Amino acid sequence: MTDLAVKAGLANESGTGLRRLESPIVAALLILGIYCPTSTSGTPSKVLLGLDYVLCAILFLLLMVKRRDLPSVASRLAFFAIIPLLLVFTAVFGLREQSFGEMAVFAMVALLWMLNLRSVRLEKWLYPVFSVVNVVNIALGLAVLAGSSVVGGVLTKYYAQFDADMVPGMMFWRKPVLTFAAHSLAGFFYYLFFLANFRTYRVLGKKFFLVTAICYLLLTVGLLSVTGLLLGVFGAMQVFIFFWRRIPHRWLAVAACVGATGILLGLWHAGPALRQWSETVQTAKSILLSQNNGFLGRLSPTGTMYPVLQYIREHPFSPLGFSRDSKIMTADVGLIAYFLRGSIFLVLWAYGGLFLFLRRSLLAKQDLWFVFGLIVAFETGFSIIGYVRMLFLLPFFVVYLNELRRHSDAESIMKSAKTA
Repeated sequence: MTDLAVKAGLANESGTGLRRLESPIVAALLILGIYCPTSTSGTPSKVLLGLDYVLCAILFLLLMVKRRDLPSVASRLAFFAIIPLLLVFTAVFGLREQSFGEMAVFAMVALLWMLNLRSVRLEKWLYPVFSVVNVVNIALGLAVLAGSSVVGGVLTKYYAQFDADMVPGMMFWRKPVLTFAAHSLAGFFYYLFFLANFRTYRVLGKKFFLVTAICYLLLTVGLLSVTGLLLGVFGAMQVFIFFWRRIPHRWLAVAACVGATGILLGLWHAGPALRQWSETVQTAKSILLSQNNGFLGRLSPTGTMYPVLQYIREHPFSPLGFSRDSKIMTADVGLIAYFLRGSIFLVLWAYGGLFLFLRRSLLAKQDLWFVFGLIVAFETGFSIIGYVRMLFLLPFFVVYLNELRRHSDAESIMKSAKTA
């Protein structure tokens, strides 16, 4: 049992009118988080990005209206204090170029850290909405894998991010990045959708969500990235362990016999099969150990983060704040990027704020540690906390996981009552 029965925060619920708005707000976070455009004619748009931040801020503020369970005033001021501190670092240690527009990113993250989603409830109609979103995502992903020029053209035109060449490159290699532009980001969010769907299946027992969960795993692996392969294997292990524990023992012997028979029959044609398997393993190994991408690729002498490491070694006490240099990457490897910008202060603000937000908002401690560990692990490859789609989707997944916990605990209480 989780601690939700005691700590659901029902005493702090907002008024009836605001309570009815919670599900539409959460649905808006989901839909805008995935499908809000970020480019026009294949060129990343600062105007559209700014509009996305404004919409996200409005939704956050609506979730805060008339709530008495928010952090204290001192805590809220502390979350926003990072911005003037970074301005000081910019003035004292900054380089020639400045990117003051990034203040909006830190302001949005500060708003996120202030949220308390523990008592936010979802209405039943959100499950069909979530199902439609799943079908659309999977259909788009399969279309990219099939080489659809129509879907590829739409994603290239309206969902370019970071630079204009990234999405066309992904489409050329048929990587189903959907609206996330980069294959690492797509792999992370595909796994979150897998997790939400698989848990929905476990709680509600509807096979539709099992099918969508498996489809997300296939799309994750189909990205052919370090993140995609690792999370795809991890998700497959979760599914295997879940069903393995539920297989009656009498079927284990049958399964073993069938498997052994299949192996013996396969030996007759082992030559081509083994060569294909060898090629598959070699491809996966080359992706995971590549010096051009992944964690090793970022920190190698030719990697994107190597100049950052050199700068930190030569200037350990000179955080850059909102300044930048074309040779210094500030998006990869979150821990290093935060230290580069704001020294240990920004590192503590980013990961401490994330932990406090999740502890305040999630009902179950196992969900807290799992989601926090997942995000921190992904941050070893990409700084995702301030990513615009992360700002929309993280609150949605938090609320959705909470709702599944409530449903699961209610079922457990009913079963206990029946057996008492």
